[in-house]
Amino acid sequence: MHWWEETAARIHRTATAANGAQNLWQRLCQAGLDPDLSYLPAYDLAALQALCADLVKLVDGLLEAADGDRAAWRRHALVLLRWSRSAEGWAQATAPAMNRLLDSLDLEPSELAEREEAAEAPQTGADPLPAEQAKLDGRYRHWHLLYERLDLKLSSMGIEERTGRALARTLARLYEECLVTFRLLAGLGREASPRYGATVRLLLQINTSWHFDLGPYVLGPGQARPDGVSAIGLPSWLLLALREAD
Repeated sequence: MHWWEETAARIHRTATAANGAQNLWQRLCQAGLDPDLSYLPAYDLAALQALCADLVKLVDGLLEAADGDRAAWRRHALVLLRWSRSAEGWAQATAPAMNRLLDSLDLEPSELAEREEAAEAPQTGADPLPAEQAKLDGRYRHWHLLYERLDLKLSSMGIEERTGRALARTLARLYEECLVTFRLLAGLGREASPRYGATVRLLLQINTSWHFDLGPYVLGPGQARPDGVSAIGLPSWLLLALREAD
């Protein structure tokens, strides 16, 4: 076999986001969504699933670095900075196609209002996730343990307490969001008979989290929220922490 055909065959045997996209698209169609309008969002969701997996692996890699190993911290921080820019670019590029798909759906008035008002909802600046909801979901303990481990690790790298704790909260929040999103998409991909209502709620949840919240306020440098509270994004905390650790 010529190297051309051999390489192409090897690529087709390698699992990629394109494979996941086809699977998600089939599930969206089975749930009753428009095949044309859902095709591009399916690819976008598969790319998001890969981004989520990367973030989890990057944060776990940082936690495995030796305490005080500033060279290792710098390497991980630079890759996390690259990840945040990729994720921000994903949020900006994918919002139009996702919104076109959602606008075509038969949404309940309450769900539509929730989506349209998500960006204006007050945020609890001190907590990275609503405490009561976290307890109900059984996630609070895991989030808090992750935050404490990140806080201790960043402190060992010579990062000032205020910066380290803010960065630890941001990373822990993103880690949790990535776990939730990955689980949702993996579940949809395994669903034999996806239901319309459950699929729409999944899309609304991901759209609200990544396009209306994380995209503008966490993945980028940050900006003021509609309620006037200033939000500092992951890239800004990473750059500040890199400067302090040098």
